[in-house]
This record gives sequence, structure tokens and C-alpha cells, in this order.
Amino acid sequence: MSWAATRQTSRVEDMAYCLLGIFDVNMPLLYGEGPKAFIRLQEEIIRISNDHTIFCWARDSGVAQSWTSMLAPSPAAFLKSGDYVAMDAWEAPVPYSMTNLGLSIHLPVLYTLTQMVVVLDAGVSHGDPIPLQSMKGNSADHKGDESVRDSEEDEDENWDSEEEDQDDKEFSQLSYA
Repeated sequence: MSWAATRQTSRVEDMAYCLLGIFDVNMPLLYGEGPKAFIRLQEEIIRISNDHTIFCWARDSGVAQSWTSMLAPSPAAFLKSGDYVAMDAWEAPVPYSMTNLGLSIHLPVLYTLTQMVVVLDAGVSHGDPIPLQSMKGNSADHKGDESVRDSEEDEDENWDSEEEDQDDKEFSQLSYA
């Protein structure tokens, strides 16, 4: 997706429609829907793929701070995502899907001293997994179900690897705007 980040099209919708063949996706062309076409493209990619790199985009590519979706608002958000790869680190791929409430996905949760993060099955050139930051804090009995992408590096974080039951905790719904 990163190669399309700098493409220019005469219509906003064409930015999504020009990627249909590359991702082997079929969807109706609805001129007049504007940026929603790219959201629909990502939803269609999710329907046919278990590749978590669809969530590997950067907020610093002109994305508004108010954007809390797991899906990128445009291909420009993938500008710095060319090195992200699927890790296939999990024993069996866990299916995820778009529902009427948003993205439904089960991900492992890791706890730090200051926050909780869920981890994607993707990384940078087979490096570390990519964390997503919880919006609701780090309580062990976390009842919230929304997360946002964490665009900042957590290099100084101290990981609490002795947290009991951390493998049993999962986010099952990630809603998008």
C-alpha cells in the first residue's frame, strides 16, 4: 500500500479504485462518496485477508489527531509503511472482520507499568510486533473495548512480563469513526 501513498488522482475515489486489482478486491465504484472509498477498500481487503499490515500506517502523514480508526483515512498514511511485513508469528491465524460496530478482532494484550497494549501479527522486516495503545488505561480488569493506534515509539517502556493471565486478555471489538 505504501507505493500508492504519493499517487495523485483527479478524483478522490480513484485513489482507492486504482488499488482494486492489486489487492484482488471487487467492489462497486461509487463516484461521489469521496474519502469513504478508501475506507471501503480496506474493509474489502480485511474480508479476504488475515494480514495485519493493513493496520500498519502512521498518524504523522497528515492524519488528524481526532482520527481514532484502525483503518487509515487515505493511502498517504501508508507513506512510511513500506517495511512492514506480516510476521505469521502466531500458531494459527485468528480471523477478524468488520461488523456493524466496527472491527472485531482478538489480539494478545501486554501490560507495561503505565499502559496496556495489544499486539498485531506484523512487524518491521521481521522485527518487533507492532503495539496498539489502549484508550482506557492499564487496569487488569479492563472493561473497555476500544483501542487506537500508538504512533509514538515506546522505547523506554518497562514491560511487566510477570502479569498473570495476560495471555487470556483480549480486545474483541475495536470501533472506528
